[in-house]
Amino acid sequence: ITSISFIGHSLGGLIQTYAVAYVQKHSPRFFDLIKPINFVTLATPFLGLSNENPLYVKFALDFGL
Repeated sequence: ITSISFIGHSLGGLIQTYAVAYVQKHSPRFFDLIKPINFVTLATPFLGLSNENPLYVKFALDFGL
């Protein structure tokens, strides 16, 4: 594998954002070896939700997403 693309919808966009940051922190050379091509998020609530958070969102937020 020489390149990678990311696509995530809704909570998946938040998870992939966290995953990329995690990989960069714990394996700084990863993106030197595997070139990132695309990073796409669809309907990802980067600014939070306008209504009360469902339990699975609270669980994800507790882990720092």
